[in-house]
Amino acid sequence: MRRVLCILALVSVFSFCARAGEIVKLRMGLDPGNASIEYEASMEFINGVAKRIGGRVDIQMFAGGQLGDDRALLEQISAGVLDLGQGDIGRWQLWIPYADIFGLPYIFDSYQHIFRTLDGEEGRNYKKQMLDQGWRVLSVAYNGTRQTSSNRAITSLDDMKGLKLRVPNATANMNFAKFTGASPTPMAFNEVYMALKTGAVDAQENPLPAVLAMKFYEVQKYISMTSHIINCKFFVASEETWRKLPGDIRKAMEESAAEAARFQTERFVRQEKELTSFFREKGLVINEPDLEPFRAACKPIADEYVAKFGDKLYAAAMAAR
Repeated sequence: MRRVLCILALVSVFSFCARAGEIVKLRMGLDPGNASIEYEASMEFINGVAKRIGGRVDIQMFAGGQLGDDRALLEQISAGVLDLGQGDIGRWQLWIPYADIFGLPYIFDSYQHIFRTLDGEEGRNYKKQMLDQGWRVLSVAYNGTRQTSSNRAITSLDDMKGLKLRVPNATANMNFAKFTGASPTPMAFNEVYMALKTGAVDAQENPLPAVLAMKFYEVQKYISMTSHIINCKFFVASEETWRKLPGDIRKAMEESAAEAARFQTERFVRQEKELTSFFREKGLVINEPDLEPFRAACKPIADEYVAKFGDKLYAAAMAAR
């Protein structure tokens, strides 16, 4: 990794030397591929900057994990060897542990609830800590709500008992399975389709666009709107890069990032609405269980968080409802 960072650092330095020719060359990295909404929104950002600033900025896109996975990309941005990217707002718990709250089940009711929390004092403190470690937040976008697809109906909390539920190897997702009575089964994302098809697992949880993209609907009978974790993403810039940019380019990037975040949010909201109809047409049954028992079952996860990190950000989230 150190060797890669050194090589990327040389590329980053070279790109800024290009300003002598009045063109600022920047690089943006994404883990999702070019068929994703995140990619579309990032291209909206890039095109928005070009529109606002003319030919003075050239932002190259490296999508589909070309420069590494999401963790590697964020590390590169912090180190100043990559200029721009996106990251799940809770992913920063790797460096700012109390940010784990943004990935916990049933803390937030909607993406608007998350936005309000981030706009409050504790949310601003969180972004300040990110800035201190090299990440400048340009905007925040909605990125889908995690639902549960399965081969048996989930109409109540009781139906979760004994369910072999594929989850990513992340504590919050595994705890959702554990505390609702399911059997958490961590597994690589690219292995999930075959595991569902063969019955190695009974179910998986992801935003509906992921169910579409991975064609899980071909090997599942039910989708239950458990709405347990709401995903949002930050558009971020390297603070080291930011300090080198002139004011007009900074302004163009801030305005374009806000515009791109609105685009991404609207695309996810619209697609989620459309997908429920699409999945019904494919023969799946859409269930909407009462979520209060789910929330109650997962309350110990929030209690553990407060005991570990204190209640400042948690209280701010509750006040923003």
